[in-house]
Amino acid sequence: MSHGRSSCSPVCSMSTQGFLSFSVLIILISAFGEASMHEKRCKRAGCVLQNEASQGPYYYDTELIRSNITEDVVGIPLVLQFSVIDVHTCEKITGAAIDVWHADPLGIYSHFQTSDNPGGAIKTYLRGIVISDQDGNATFTTVLPGWFSGRTVHIHVKVYLNGVVHSGATPTYTDATLIHTGQVFLDQVIMDQYMNVAPYSSNTQSRTMLVDDTGYQQAGDNSVLLASVINGTSGIAGGVMASINLVVDSSYGRTANPSNNSSAMALGIVILIIVIVGGGIGLAVYLKKRRDAVKSRQTRANNVEMDGRNVHIQLEEE
Repeated sequence: MSHGRSSCSPVCSMSTQGFLSFSVLIILISAFGEASMHEKRCKRAGCVLQNEASQGPYYYDTELIRSNITEDVVGIPLVLQFSVIDVHTCEKITGAAIDVWHADPLGIYSHFQTSDNPGGAIKTYLRGIVISDQDGNATFTTVLPGWFSGRTVHIHVKVYLNGVVHSGATPTYTDATLIHTGQVFLDQVIMDQYMNVAPYSSNTQSRTMLVDDTGYQQAGDNSVLLASVINGTSGIAGGVMASINLVVDSSYGRTANPSNNSSAMALGIVILIIVIVGGGIGLAVYLKKRRDAVKSRQTRANNVEMDGRNVHIQLEEE
């Protein structure tokens, strides 16, 4: 009976390890299976995380909440709508702040006064913030952007959450968490249609095609606006309506410089702890069983040797 128990101890220890390994495997399969299902569900809904792109050298935080950012700029009207979507749920986000800025028809940005960008140091045209409504939409009234050397036509965008809205004659938005910095683009066909329309025809700076633009290469294909002419009878001069689904990571708070997917990181840490702890327990159980088995065999050997000595002594006495 003692021999039988001793021979079972390695099997029992391996069973313990096997159980722990199996538990970890189940956790891994469940976690990644859930992530996979989430990914498939999001892709079916057209919910693909928006790539980030450089904010560029002309960002200025006006803090101004306003849907019409045109001010006194003359150009072809543009109605620009963003639908803000959370990549984790594939549902629209209410209360997100979308901050946009772009160049005027001649390729000049407001607020920056330099030799190659005489935009006026105190100007704020073509800049503003809109808070997404209950449907997750934020709509701007502006003009079609111009271009400047080295860049195609583009619009900069930042997305914020959890900020403070200050109401009043000039509403502002402050103290928010930045979750996305990117750029959006017009289709090349749309751009080609208005390059020779006034006042854009006065822009003498060299053009860059969409496919050759570094910002577009960063942002990717899903950064191109879905655009159409508003007034078909007057052509593109009558205005353009453009929209895009802006899929963002609501957990990506820039204040702490987190990873792109904090939940995935947390899951990875939990799994790593489980593996380490489980492996440690399994190893400890295995080593204890091995020690007990060795001790049991040594005890049996000692008993056999002692029995042999006792028999030898008895024979000598007889």
